[in-house]
Amino acid sequence: MTDDGLKYLSKMTHKLNLSGCHKITDEGLKHLKNIKHGLNLSYCDKITNEGLKYLKNLTHDLDLSGCKNITDEGLYHL
Repeated sequence: MTDDGLKYLSKMTHKLNLSGCHKITDEGLKHLKNIKHGLNLSYCDKITNEGLKYLKNLTHDLDLSGCKNITDEGLYHL
């Protein structure tokens, strides 16, 4: 999965597993702003704190395991 591929998922609102998608960046997260319930971004190592601002509508279950560029500062956006 790439940032361009996420465009086709932009209307999704429930559970999405993108674990290990190493090509997803902060730009791609813009397309996931409608996800509300369940998003697995574990080991998506190009995602940074800045990208989390696009996930403000998420209310349940976010997995950021292994995302080495996410810190406590990024969680502020959520």
